[in-house]
Amino acid sequence: MLQKSHRLVQHSYPSPGLLISDDFYKNALKLLKKLQATYEKIGEKRGELKKAKNIAISLAQEGESVERIARILGETEKTIKEWMAETH
Repeated sequence: MLQKSHRLVQHSYPSPGLLISDDFYKNALKLLKKLQATYEKIGEKRGELKKAKNIAISLAQEGESVERIARILGETEKTIKEWMAETH
C-alpha cells in the first residue's frame, strides 16, 4: 500500500518559523482564491445595485411612476420606494 508523504516545508507566511504541509498550504491558497472571487462578485453586485438605484432616481426625477420604474428595472415597487426614501 502506497502512503502519501507529507513533507513539511517552511513558508514565509503566516510566520517565518512555521512549518506546514504542502497540502495545507495548497488548500489555503485555493481557499484564498475562492474568497477573492467571492469578494469580487460582491463588489460587482454592489456596483450593479448602485447603478440601478441611480437609474431609478433619475427616472423618478423625470416623472416616471414607481410602478413603471420597478417594471423597467425588474424590481418590486417596495424596493423602488425604499430606494427613493434613502435619497431624501
